[in-house]
Amino acid sequence: MTLAEIFDVASFALGTTGTFILFKGSLRLGLVLLTASLFLQLVARPTG
Repeated sequence: MTLAEIFDVASFALGTTGTFILFKGSLRLGLVLLTASLFLQLVARPTG
């Protein structure tokens, strides 16, 4: 498993969790997780 694949999986997990938390009502935590997810996608792109 390459570093890009690890970042991709982590990004998906953070995005899914962030979306779930957003709908449960914790706006700040949900947005932090979604932002981290997007950041991981950007980091994974050049290495892949």
